[in-house]
Amino acid sequence: MKHQEGDKDSFARASPEARSLLIVDDDQPFRQRLARAMERRGFTVTTAATAEEAMALIADSPPAYAVVDLRLEEGYGGSTLCRSCGSGARTCAS
Repeated sequence: MKHQEGDKDSFARASPEARSLLIVDDDQPFRQRLARAMERRGFTVTTAATAEEAMALIADSPPAYAVVDLRLEEGYGGSTLCRSCGSGARTCAS
């Protein structure tokens, strides 16, 4: 996500909920690297390894943004999970 200079200040002042990012990927090393990178950019990151885990997190506190692996191994398609984020997440990238 590319922010313009003025956007950086408003993003930094945004509430933790407005900066919340859910990363759903069954590849643990990738999930951890992406989480660290996004935390350095100011996001409040939550991660899940499975769609089931993600659904519980979404039900509890819908993220502002989500990055979802379309090919989760458990057979629950990432695109289905993105639709579940629907009304809560501003952006769901897969």
